[in-house]
This record gives sequence, structure tokens and C-alpha cells, in this order.
Amino acid sequence: MNKLKSFLAICTMTFSLFATTSIATAADFTITIPTKPTNIWTETLTREWKTIIKKSFALKYHPGARHIPGVNMWHNELQGKDDSLLFTHGGNAMAHLLEPVDYDLRKYAPIGAQNLAIIVMKRTDVDYDAIADGKGKLITSYNPGVEPDLMALTLLFCGDNKSFDEYLKCYNDRFVLVRAMKGSERTLAFARGELNMLRGNPTNYAKNWINLENVELWFSHGVFDMDTGKIKEDPNGYRTFNDVYKEKHGALPSGRFYNAYALIKNYRDLLQKIIWTGVGNPNIEELTTTLATTLEKGTVTRTNIETRMGKYDWLVGDEVTTAFAKLQEQTDEQTLKDVIWWYENAYGFKTKFKADMVAK
Repeated sequence: MNKLKSFLAICTMTFSLFATTSIATAADFTITIPTKPTNIWTETLTREWKTIIKKSFALKYHPGARHIPGVNMWHNELQGKDDSLLFTHGGNAMAHLLEPVDYDLRKYAPIGAQNLAIIVMKRTDVDYDAIADGKGKLITSYNPGVEPDLMALTLLFCGDNKSFDEYLKCYNDRFVLVRAMKGSERTLAFARGELNMLRGNPTNYAKNWINLENVELWFSHGVFDMDTGKIKEDPNGYRTFNDVYKEKHGALPSGRFYNAYALIKNYRDLLQKIIWTGVGNPNIEELTTTLATTLEKGTVTRTNIETRMGKYDWLVGDEVTTAFAKLQEQTDEQTLKDVIWWYENAYGFKTKFKADMVAK
């Protein structure tokens, strides 16, 4: 309980510290963030970046359902402004692929991105093998981006090479998804054992969850390999989903359902944290050059960022464009349709098949 109180105190102090930087006025650049305050990733990055670029950043939060309205607003109203930047996360990337949204991430100029992996946590006092056998439920909370985590756990509990209908029955029989919980409520419910799975970014794990009692890392999803286009080990040494699956089933996951999971997981995680601006913005060279300097390995700024965000690779400017293109090269029609089927039937999403997302 003392650890839990300490964790909540840290959260309160962190919010107070970061919230003060999000109300700056007359800044050189304004970053639209489609979530509620506070976005620690953007706060941390801009704190270090401004020491190199010698200009100021204001963070403008524009929350809405599943964090889509803020990106739509930026697309329709702000992308042509030279002082306007946009932050997007993995949930926005998945909506770009699957849903009828206004925005199209391919039409913007990327400034920088972090090739992240999402962390999935479990409790040490829960028998997950029993849940896999249909004796009990995996209970977690909905937040944007959780869907690939649920696909991974469906594979883990149900095995591979089943039909999508069989996976759907397995999912419905074993999973309970609690909605309308705030981030702090999710963490508290997980600490109390009311939820038995929690997921989020590496910052949450390294700074907060690692201190909770009866809790341990279950797996990282691994990161997108820029050379092969496949999923590779987490650079922080965390065990990956593929490791956990092989340990339980004796072989690596495979089949159409796994391919669907891998596609949507890569869209979410490779495009998990990105800063964009409009194509043709005259500030692009200054922004990318100074960001590259900020992120140089061995510098104080890079060390400060890694301390909070983990040792993940960064992409700047055209490197993001190249990685995005490689991701689209792997988007075949059958796998995209499989993802859409799952999102409609398992999660109730309103989706849209976009033929131009399929590899040519």
C-alpha cells in the first residue's frame, strides 16, 4: 500500500510539473495534441528540443472520442500554418488505416518519430493458464490502442491456425473489457487486482508500474525491424510476445490471425509517437536538423529522453517516410480485410476498407 501511495504521489507531482508547460503563449511553434493533458512524451521531447532549436513550443490539447477529433481538426484547419505541428499516437495510426477519418498521415511531412513497443503487464497472483482453459476471465480496461494487445492475448490463450470465428468465440468467452475508466483509475484498479491486465507505453512501466506489488512485465510487443519489416526484440531487453507464445505453445505464432495482429501492431507501434507538420512548411529543415542534433546518441539531451522514455530508436524526417513506406509494402489485401473483420466483430468498430492502403 505504501508503494501505491508513493506511485500516486509521483503521478500528482508529475502532472503539476508538466501541466505548467502546456499553457505557454506566443510560442514559436504550437503542437496540437489530440488527447487530454498531459502528454509526457511530447512534454519531455520539447523540453530537450528547445535547448537546441532555441525556440519555444506551446502544447495545445484537443481531446475527443478515441483521440480522433483533434487530428481531424488539425488536418482541416491548421496543417497549412507554418508554426503548426501535430502529435499523433498509435491509435491515430490505426484509425488512419481502418476507419473513415478526415486525415491521411501520408499527406503530412514527418519531423520525427520513436520506434516504440507497447508493454503489457500482468499480476503474479492470477492463474492465466486457467483463464486460457476457460476457467476465469482476463479483465482489462479499454483505452485507445489496446486492440492489438487483445489480439496477442487471444493468440496466446487460444493458439494459432484457428478460424476467425473460433478466435472470436475464444475472445468473447475469456475477455472482459471495462470501458470509461481514466488512466489513473485503470492503474489503481490494476494495483487492487480488480483488473488483471494493464498495458501502455514504456514510460509508464519504467517510472510507475514497476513499483507496484504483485505485478510484473508480461511482454513487450517488440519493435519494427527497418531492414526486414518483421518484429524484432525489444532493445531494452524486455521479453517479447513471440517469446511468451513460444514458451507456452512450443513454436512461434503463425497463420492469418497472427499476420493480422502483426500488421496492426506494427502500424500502432512504429507510428506510436510522431511529430508532423504540413508539406511545404519552410521550417521543416530547421525542425528536422535540430531534432536530429537533440537525439544524437551520447548527448545530454538524448540521455535525458532515454531516462524517461526508454532506449528506443528514433527516426527523423525522411527516415520516417521510408519506414512508413516499408510498412505499407507489407499491407496485403487479405490481411487488411482480416484486421477489418476482427475490429468490426470483436470490438464493434465502424471501419472502412481503403484500397489505396494496400501494397501496389
